[in-house]
Amino acid sequence: MTDVEGARRALEAALGPDEVLSDPLALKLYARDASMVEGGCALVAFPRSADDIVACVRIAAEHGLPIVPRGSGTGLAGAATPVGDALVVDRARPARAELVVQTRDAALEEAPAPGMTSESRKKMGDAAVAAAKAVGYVGAGTVEFIAEPDGRFYFMEMNTRLQVEHPVTEMITGLDLVDWQLRVAAGEALPLTQEQLSISGHAIEARIYAEDPARGFLPTTGCVEHLRQPQAGEHVRIDSGVQAGDEVGVHYDPMIAKLIAWDRDRPSALRRLRAALGEYQLAGIVTNLSFLSAVTAHPAFADADRDPASLDTGLIERHRAALFPAPAPVPNAILAIAVLSESLRMDSEAATAAARSSDPRCRPRRSSGRA
Repeated sequence: MTDVEGARRALEAALGPDEVLSDPLALKLYARDASMVEGGCALVAFPRSADDIVACVRIAAEHGLPIVPRGSGTGLAGAATPVGDALVVDRARPARAELVVQTRDAALEEAPAPGMTSESRKKMGDAAVAAAKAVGYVGAGTVEFIAEPDGRFYFMEMNTRLQVEHPVTEMITGLDLVDWQLRVAAGEALPLTQEQLSISGHAIEARIYAEDPARGFLPTTGCVEHLRQPQAGEHVRIDSGVQAGDEVGVHYDPMIAKLIAWDRDRPSALRRLRAALGEYQLAGIVTNLSFLSAVTAHPAFADADRDPASLDTGLIERHRAALFPAPAPVPNAILAIAVLSESLRMDSEAATAAARSSDPRCRPRRSSGRA
């Protein structure tokens, strides 16, 4: 088997047969422009055919880059494995200033990333600035890297915007990045220099989605019939996009809210997040709330400050049995409450209809209260 053939098969195994788009030539130019970044860059591959896979492998081998296969629902496929002259990433840690646990979309994000030293953070920050300067970029942006277990990291991409997880950075720095973004866009100077910035404590963000973890995290729809959120304050922040009575449809992103907890260190922040998740009540649609609670309670996540290597993109698959337990039968008391609630709802609707009727013979019809 040739090196290219081996790499092609490894990529196909990681991606599956029906993945989407990218232009290998554009990726090659992107790699060349980013080559001045310390540590080099990764080739983020979205091949849609065998020819695209071969082209990506050749580009990666030519530039000495690891390949990060990306595709529908895969997130980062995960340490870089040599295949001939190319590296195919099969398990990795997304490396920004934060760390991400990913499902179909990122589900949990935190800052600072467990296990990241001050030296590594500075090197990554310098590399991010170099990448922005390389293209003459001005404004808010998010630079992403992929890191290997030995600490080496590679430039992946730069998104020319703040990303969903920016609250964790705001919580540990005390800054309003949206305000800064607008000031820079208006031509103003940054309020502080890099040397004036500091980090305090630890923050973890949980994305609450209208999705069904038991069905591959497929989006769900329906009406938010009940919503009670935790109390926001110094330690808990809630960025919410819905309220009780809202309809969650198919035309928009399924994210309902972001729940962010901050405290002096990671264990304390995690305790606050788990408590807030326990207080979060949402009925009417299927959400990932139980899944978030399961992940944050699992030792592989909870103990990551002592064992950072346990947090990588293989976490969910390795612990699938614990994170996706078989559903328990609904207790009879809950079923009785549901029947009573439905009976009261029917009575209320009948009374409303009768009150609106002009027929004097019409009277509210009472339900029997029995199912």
